Amino acid sequence: MKIFKLLLKNFTAILIVIVLFVIFLTGIAGRYYINRTITNWQVLSKEKIEESTSIAKKIFKEREKKLLLTKEKIFVSLRQLKNIQFKSIANKLKSEDYKNFQLALFNKNDSLLYWNKFYEEEIFLVDTLSYSFGSTHFVDYGIDTYLAVKDTLTINNKIFKFFLSQIIEKEYELNDLYFNNISLNSEISSKINSEFKIDYSPSAKKNRDGRKYSFDLLNYKDKKIGVAVFTKPSREKAIQHLEKLISTIQGAIALIGFLLLGYILYGYLKVQKYFILKLLALTLYLFLLRYILILLNFPKVLFTSELFTDKYYFTNFGNGIAASPIDLFITLFFLFVIFSYIIKLSLYNYLAQKSKSKSIIISFFILLVGIVIYMLALRGFGAAIRGFVFDTTIRYFHTSSLSLTLPQLIMQINVLLIGVISILGSISILLLILKYVATIKSLKIRFIFFLIVFVISEFLYTIYQSDPQLTLFVKLLQISFVFIISWLLINFKLKFLSKLLLFFLSASIISISALLYYNSALEKSSLKKTAEMISRVNKELYQSLIKETLLSNFSRKISEKAFSNNKINFNTAAFKIWSKSDLRKESINSSVNFLSLSGNMLGGFGSIYPNLTLNNIIDTNEVIEEIKVFEEPLEIENQKLIRGIFPVKNDYAFLGYLDVSILWDLNDFGFNSHPEFISNGKLNKEAILKLNKLIILDYRNAELKLVYGNLTPNQGLNNTIVNAELSEKNDAWLDIDINDSEYIVYVKKSNRNGFDRRIAVALKEKDLKIGLFDFFKIFYSYTLIILTIIILYFLFNRKSRRELKIDLRTKLLAAFLIISIIPLLLTAFYFRNLTEEKNIEAVYYKLGKRAFNIEKYLNNNLEDDFTNELFARAAKDLNLSYSIYRMKNLEYSTYDLLYNVGLIPNLINPVAYLDLDINNSREILLEESIDEFKYHSFYYKANLLNNNYIIKVTDGFNNISLPLSGNEVDVFLFGFYFLTAILIVIFSFIFANQISLPLLRITAATKSVAAGDLNLELNTNAKGELGELENGFQYMIKKLKENQMQLAEIEREEAWKEMAKQVAHEIKNPLTPMKLSVQQLIASYNDKSDKYDSIFKKVTDTLLNQIETLKNIATEFSNFARMPKLKVENINLMLILNQAANLFRTENIYIKINSGSDDAIIKGDPEQLQRAFINLFRNSKQAEADKIELTLSEDEKEFVLSVKDNGTGIEDKNQKKIFEQNFTTKQDGMGLGLSMTKRYMKSTNGKIILSETSNAGTTFTLIFPKVI
Repeated sequence: MKIFKLLLKNFTAILIVIVLFVIFLTGIAGRYYINRTITNWQVLSKEKIEESTSIAKKIFKEREKKLLLTKEKIFVSLRQLKNIQFKSIANKLKSEDYKNFQLALFNKNDSLLYWNKFYEEEIFLVDTLSYSFGSTHFVDYGIDTYLAVKDTLTINNKIFKFFLSQIIEKEYELNDLYFNNISLNSEISSKINSEFKIDYSPSAKKNRDGRKYSFDLLNYKDKKIGVAVFTKPSREKAIQHLEKLISTIQGAIALIGFLLLGYILYGYLKVQKYFILKLLALTLYLFLLRYILILLNFPKVLFTSELFTDKYYFTNFGNGIAASPIDLFITLFFLFVIFSYIIKLSLYNYLAQKSKSKSIIISFFILLVGIVIYMLALRGFGAAIRGFVFDTTIRYFHTSSLSLTLPQLIMQINVLLIGVISILGSISILLLILKYVATIKSLKIRFIFFLIVFVISEFLYTIYQSDPQLTLFVKLLQISFVFIISWLLINFKLKFLSKLLLFFLSASIISISALLYYNSALEKSSLKKTAEMISRVNKELYQSLIKETLLSNFSRKISEKAFSNNKINFNTAAFKIWSKSDLRKESINSSVNFLSLSGNMLGGFGSIYPNLTLNNIIDTNEVIEEIKVFEEPLEIENQKLIRGIFPVKNDYAFLGYLDVSILWDLNDFGFNSHPEFISNGKLNKEAILKLNKLIILDYRNAELKLVYGNLTPNQGLNNTIVNAELSEKNDAWLDIDINDSEYIVYVKKSNRNGFDRRIAVALKEKDLKIGLFDFFKIFYSYTLIILTIIILYFLFNRKSRRELKIDLRTKLLAAFLIISIIPLLLTAFYFRNLTEEKNIEAVYYKLGKRAFNIEKYLNNNLEDDFTNELFARAAKDLNLSYSIYRMKNLEYSTYDLLYNVGLIPNLINPVAYLDLDINNSREILLEESIDEFKYHSFYYKANLLNNNYIIKVTDGFNNISLPLSGNEVDVFLFGFYFLTAILIVIFSFIFANQISLPLLRITAATKSVAAGDLNLELNTNAKGELGELENGFQYMIKKLKENQMQLAEIEREEAWKEMAKQVAHEIKNPLTPMKLSVQQLIASYNDKSDKYDSIFKKVTDTLLNQIETLKNIATEFSNFARMPKLKVENINLMLILNQAANLFRTENIYIKINSGSDDAIIKGDPEQLQRAFINLFRNSKQAEADKIELTLSEDEKEFVLSVKDNGTGIEDKNQKKIFEQNFTTKQDGMGLGLSMTKRYMKSTNGKIILSETSNAGTTFTLIFPKVI
């Protein structure tokens, strides 16, 4: 019972007991469920298999249904045709709905009538006839697998054959930037959480492996078209999954309990007065919460996104607090919360109390420690940004696209957060230094002094560091922002939103500047790595790549499948293997080849296939039974092949050989020549820069041997590189001007094969437009993030929504922005479109000229008939890549291997065919694509030997130089126009302020006048109509004041006259009876009347009554000059104080209110109290003060308000007279302000005291009794 009562009194203990009890129950329930799973595993396993099978079938049926619905839609369109011709079909089927399908129409004799641009003729040819028409089936052709349907269609009593297919599996890879992966197997695997594979053959057998489950895949006609296989759920994995789930649930319960504990702690700390205690508790709580999340593996345990892995970012720092982008975000968000509270505490500590002067030694020590901490924190910020650049695979500036992937967005938010934390922490340090190092009284001088000290300290600190982190410019920029924001926080009462904008905008600028610096450092390091890779021949790397490619499961599967199929295209199989290996990602000349058991070449793919004849490949008399790696010398000096051969066999026999070859060539850099959409264009997969951005020079024994890049080196450049002074590591960094452009050059010296070799790798420095684009690209993202934060702030803060008012300044600013930004955007849009049109015209002209040159060359060099040798010679002599079509079929192509493997259809683009062959046009320019890689193709109808051929030349395989490419235009427009937009915003804000501020001040002045303040002076410095309005308003106030005084004088005179009449009348009334009574008394006395005594008594009584009447008249006359009667009520002192301060918000004076509470209830008259405050504020302003600091404190019985200004003070001789009525030091003053204030304070049992005055300012203390 006692324990129960104790728990009732302690909610925290109850919470802990409940959490522990629920965790205990969860463990018991989990163990029960695990035991039940073990007991009933056979039944559960069957259910899971059935569920997975059902999901797989459902996904397949959805794909099949989509294909059949598309077929029916096409049939409906085609049946509407009256004339079945290519042109009419093309017009009918040009809808975008069919862009992901391959479709073709045949006559009954299988003659092709129509095809779309994605259709590959060989698909139909390899399609088996075992399927009935209208039946869906798989077609495994080339590099893709299709879900297809073949059907008949009757149009106008004629029968046609129709073919429709859609890619469901891609067994190859391209450059990630342009590759759109499609995989039905992967989609189903992710849904059933198990490895899933489909054998796309109707003759496939079910898997006999007991660890796997297989089922026949049936089409909608219940015909088998393949076999699906997936791994069965194992009991051990199921138990592990359950244990993990139980552990996750228990962890979630513990986490919820800890969060509830935090809520309880928040309520407890909310009433605490010690801010340090609150800060320590908050920091400790968030620290524990962060590591609890790490221990619980949260949020990774709930999500499987790559954002929660180390793919994009990883560091070992802090035992997991930054192991992924999301982990880093959570950590930085917690730090942001802590530092937000730190700056709140620092600002309150600075403003709530006076700056404390310490001895010079202590002040110097505090300043020294503060500067050291500041410099170390700034260095830490630089190190963090460096990690965000060097420890991530995300490249912030390597593309001109403004769109962001989710990982890029998260990392950019992380960069912004670390910048905000740096700003908040630095401001906090500065505020503490300003607080406790107050030997210099003037705040302005103190700020300037500390700024100079900080700048000098940072300059010295940067100079004497070997690795200073950040540039001096970025550091000084951060220091400048910190001092500016600190000054604004101290001297102005900024709203929350204003503070937010200051913190985030300044953090944006320094974070982006730091990013740019470290990105340049990263690119420099890439130059060094590139030179080092070229300088050394890494045979071990080549051999490792060869073995890795040969031994991969994918290579072995494709090889065995290729040798088992007598209709296989070995080039296609080789391309699959090569594209999925690291050979594609390395910029080396390599190839994958298939060899027969007798050593004959069957096919291959790569940059050295089939350019090199592979002689002496293997000894056909001896079968190679295991992998063999060797070097094969070539006829050309300093050339050899590093090769690997692996035997391919099935369960019964050897089938052939898989060969991987890498060319080692000292006569060339060895970079492969694959198109951009295949290779990433980098030296290797870890490289930062693409090779096309570099210039590489190879010097041997001081003689230039090789050049890579668009450069013809002159002798001066050669001498500079050859004679460059090298470091101890035999390298050097140079800044060289090449063709009027600045380049940074890294030189590496090595000694190979008996000669000195120098590799120079050069990178062009970014020009202004690139720099602006890079900066504003990130700033644009940060602007959107800040706008999102502002919108969320207004959505979730009711008070801010109520206070949100669209004033004149906002309306003017909006109007200026609209009339300025919209024309700017329209101009940019027009210029972009115009440039795009000009570029297309240039591409059209240049490709057309090349096509015409090909036609001319072929006709001029024709001897007998067109041969591939002639076509190849034309390509070599003209240095062009092109294709030639005869009718609709490909005749020749310089990149025929890409056609052969299936990357490009062999059939001509149907749009070009329609325009050139049917419509009889001469030429056409089309946009085509390979996956997501888009390029322009120029089709030209050429007359060769009086026969029509179609020549195709593309900018995807030929370098077309444009005056200004699309990306360059985007970079230019975005960089300069965004800068222009920012300038427009700044100037619009200034102009809106200049127009609206005088009006706002006049509006505020009218309120002050309405409150009775006729002593204000407007000084807006406005000119023109606004100046006239200001002068008129000031003149009106002056006249009102004069009229008020005149009216008061007239009213006073009239009142005195009226009072004199009334007093005379009232005095006459008692005097008459008094006179008569005295006369009667005299007469009675003279007559010696017997009634004299009674008459005497009667007369004296009358006299006394009339005297009392005269006294009352005198009392009323006295009351006439008294103050108006007070309307005393309970009022909020803070409310009245804020109302009075708001009347001065548009004047050149800053009023700061420091108070620990928003409620201070006293008794008083609100109107007269507000008038008293106005008098005090107006006196301060007239004493040339530009700042008034109001500090409200309290004890048990009273509130004490300190009113301190920085005006000229009060002279000693006047200090005792300031509360006297009619005393004033101003020519037009009335001397009533302070006297009326003191009279009011006295009438409400309060006090006003002149506490301090000097040349530095004046302080009044007002004491108000509390309402008890």
